[in-house]
Amino acid sequence: MIIDAHSHLAANPEDLEKIVNSKIIEQVWLMDTHYYRDGRMASEKEILKVSKKYPGFFIPFGFLDFRKKSEIVDKLFEKGFIGLKAIRPAKPYDDPSYFSYYERAEKLNMPILFHTQIIAHATQKEIEKGLSLGPTNMRPSMLQTIAAAFPSLTIIGGHPGFPWQEETLSSIWYYSNIYHDLSGGDYPLFPEWLLKVLNYRDYKGKPLTEKILFATDRLYGRKENHDNIFEEINFWQQLFKRVSPFFYWKGDEEKIMYSNAKGIMERIKK
Repeated sequence: MIIDAHSHLAANPEDLEKIVNSKIIEQVWLMDTHYYRDGRMASEKEILKVSKKYPGFFIPFGFLDFRKKSEIVDKLFEKGFIGLKAIRPAKPYDDPSYFSYYERAEKLNMPILFHTQIIAHATQKEIEKGLSLGPTNMRPSMLQTIAAAFPSLTIIGGHPGFPWQEETLSSIWYYSNIYHDLSGGDYPLFPEWLLKVLNYRDYKGKPLTEKILFATDRLYGRKENHDNIFEEINFWQQLFKRVSPFFYWKGDEEKIMYSNAKGIMERIKK
């Protein structure tokens, strides 16, 4: 079984039974990105509805909208969101003006998944006003300030941080509450970089295989996407199976595909 720790839901989703009954996927974390104006992404209500219909399978992460007051964190929690998704901030993630959002999330034990690399093209007409169009405010190193200020906050870097991969490495090497997912790694040399990183240990001696989460960043709820999701799962399972014997982390691929994410979810639900 695997856990997809970073994905999305299509508006008017269909064919979800194929995913739920696959006996391959145990859990899917759904990130709310309804700020796109084209209507293809599920709304807050749709995400919560699907999560309630399949409790424990689809885990809802609400959109952390920095344009609203920090009370938005409490409101999302009250609605039923388990975690938060941060993306396209007008200011850098580590700007002190955002600290009140992180303080509230830490108190509510809500993990935050931060987008941390190049970002999908979008014009000013395609997304809501007040959101950034480029990745400058979302560098992986910015998570380090947040991790230091809020040590009990679970922080997940969405994606490996391209083109700032060294910042990603330093984050997971030094900060115990920072994780990164491997989705969005479809750029040159990513598999080589990842396999090298997995062979390291953090500054306390723990293997970095404990800091990486499997994720697809795919759009669930579209029949044409679901076969691609299973293909991607199979690709990573086969890659890890074939290469791990050549590294000291042989057998740790289960942590990446499943138990790291499982552990996060178990801790935050206590």
